[in-house]
Amino acid sequence: MDVGLLLDRQAQARPHKIAVAAGAQQRTYRQLNQRANQLANALFRLGIKKGDRVGVLLPNVVEYLEIYFALAKLGAIMVLVNWRQGHEEIRFVLQDADACALIVDQSRCPEMPVLWSQLPTLRTIMVVGSTNDCPFISYEGAIAGESSQLAVDVTLNLDDDQLLLYTSGTTGTPKGAVITHENTMWNSFNQILDLDLTRHDSTLVVCPLFHVSGLYDLTFPLLHVGGTVFIANRFDAGQALATIAEHRITTVMTVPTMIYDWLKLPDIEAYDRTSLRLIVCGGAPLPTRIIEDAMARLSPNFVQGYGLTEGTSVSTFLPSEEGLSRMGSIGKPFMHVELSLLNDAMKVARPGEIGEIAIKGKTVVRGYWNLPDETRRNFRHGWFLTGDLARQDEDGFLYLVDRKKNMIISGGENIYPKELEDLLAYHPAVLEAAVIGVPDERWGEVVMAVVVVRPGHSLSADEVVQYCGLHLASYKKPHYVRFVDDLLRNATGKVLKEALRKQMMPTIFSGGADEPGAMVP
Repeated sequence: MDVGLLLDRQAQARPHKIAVAAGAQQRTYRQLNQRANQLANALFRLGIKKGDRVGVLLPNVVEYLEIYFALAKLGAIMVLVNWRQGHEEIRFVLQDADACALIVDQSRCPEMPVLWSQLPTLRTIMVVGSTNDCPFISYEGAIAGESSQLAVDVTLNLDDDQLLLYTSGTTGTPKGAVITHENTMWNSFNQILDLDLTRHDSTLVVCPLFHVSGLYDLTFPLLHVGGTVFIANRFDAGQALATIAEHRITTVMTVPTMIYDWLKLPDIEAYDRTSLRLIVCGGAPLPTRIIEDAMARLSPNFVQGYGLTEGTSVSTFLPSEEGLSRMGSIGKPFMHVELSLLNDAMKVARPGEIGEIAIKGKTVVRGYWNLPDETRRNFRHGWFLTGDLARQDEDGFLYLVDRKKNMIISGGENIYPKELEDLLAYHPAVLEAAVIGVPDERWGEVVMAVVVVRPGHSLSADEVVQYCGLHLASYKKPHYVRFVDDLLRNATGKVLKEALRKQMMPTIFSGGADEPGAMVP
């Protein structure tokens, strides 16, 4: 069964049930299927065929899922474009994907004429919303006269490409991961089976739909089983909890920034959260102290998962019943994911030994778009080398250590930033912290701690250094400490450490900054 056929089946099985809702807009399964068919017919008339790449530049709206299923039915490849990106970033993705069409929100219309002139392969631009003073095709106008039955005869196979999703690019130029219909279905099977999802479940999508965390973590699997998806067009901590209470929503996928925002709410207890049977947090590791706070103040049904675009989202999860006894663990692999930890010799790491996470199975994407060398380097004999380091205990539970590229080598000693970040999170004056390595003539690299101070508290650089020295080996202590209002993050909550490093580098050479623990004046 391919992705488009799945929606046909749900429309037959539960035609009047609400499939997706966003504010006042809602679609039953029959309506969602009919509008997806109309859009597929309209796009086919515009010359879009199987294998064509179609960019989608939209915020979180109901139309996103209509487009998702319409393109799946056509066999066209949906190119998910980050809604928050600027012109040059958008142009890069569409040009790299060789996109022939773009579906865009009306608010981005003023940018489209320039983009149109820069991309000769872009034949069609369709606009969701008003097209006043916008010389492009109206989304609603295009589907208005089309049949609600699919008029396109397309032969689809599970190994056909379905999505082109560009990695977040925290370490360089974004790469397009090619996700197939098979990847989508097996990722969904994993979540349905291991998270016990049923048609009685619902979810609130607070992550962006242009990313796997928004589109594939709970969202598609719930449509697969006939549940209901509520879409938030942006994340507001209070409004999200109010929506959960109003609609008795049972599941939600989050990233760390959302958890931080919820925990900062002074009136969090005023919101009814009893309907939530599952809160999943992924995208980046959470300090153990924050997990403790989330389980105590938000919901005991709180689990961490681990995943990435190249694995079609989640690869491991920690069941909530293990949450307290395995605090900080990312759990075990999903049922249909094979996982190994490989040491520097590319041998399977022993329990307790740190190794690189490698994953294998039907959820692993087939490679990177137009990047054969990158694909060969990272995909080997069916295994994807993630670049993430972890250790495994005697019972098989995994504990994320850090990104391999984030590891700091100082005087020949390996330092894992996450260890310091977890420690700093327990300091009463620290709201959050990021640890990076910066060049040093003597040691090669030294540690810099970038700290956000908790409101109402004060903290000095020397206090940070002394605190770390009480709990860790001396060589792991920060050589520099910097205080900032916020950490640089991408849309999925990951700290942009390369950008943070570039931002902090000039401060090393500012007055007094070459002394251990010195603050920027």
